[in-house]
Amino acid sequence: MDSTPQHPSASRPKGNRRSLQRAATRQALIDAACQRFIRYGYNATRIEDIARDAGASAATFYLHFPTKRDLASELVTIVRDDGIARYELLSDMASHANARTVDDWLRGTLERWADMAPLVQVIEQVAAIDPVINDQYQDIFDDGKSRVAKGLELSGVPRPDAERRALLVISLHHGLFRHFQRDSSMNLDAVRPVVRDMWLVALAGGAH
Repeated sequence: MDSTPQHPSASRPKGNRRSLQRAATRQALIDAACQRFIRYGYNATRIEDIARDAGASAATFYLHFPTKRDLASELVTIVRDDGIARYELLSDMASHANARTVDDWLRGTLERWADMAPLVQVIEQVAAIDPVINDQYQDIFDDGKSRVAKGLELSGVPRPDAERRALLVISLHHGLFRHFQRDSSMNLDAVRPVVRDMWLVALAGGAH
């Protein structure tokens, strides 16, 4: 039996290495674009600037994103996918919501806000001037509301009441996030117990 140690990458298919490199380049373009959009604005940012900051060429940019709008759409997808994952957990929790489960969900969700805030700032900037991106961004709110309402319905809450409760909790969530965008020094640990109790009323009629 050959016991000669191998380099970790020795057995990796070359295609996998290329895939990792492609993913790293794509992420570098996204990061560079976010920084440019925040600093200079969406309209004033050129594709050449994004590519240069990412250590790539304009041709490489176009391999990943046909247009600047496609890159903005990718940002919406990132935020939406993150939200879907969190709202799915909330939807599953609706039938057995209590102080502990809601507090655990809020803690995990609020910890993501520092990473999400810059992305959402860029998306809102683009959405203000691009109706396509605006529609995609609005879908995030509607999707979250629908998922929570579905979870409440499955727990036995009548549909009209489930939709009202879902609107309440998602509106509360988005409203608090907007405040965090304006003041990221907000003490989320101090806010969380208050939000938890408000959500308990909406999700479980105040059951603890």
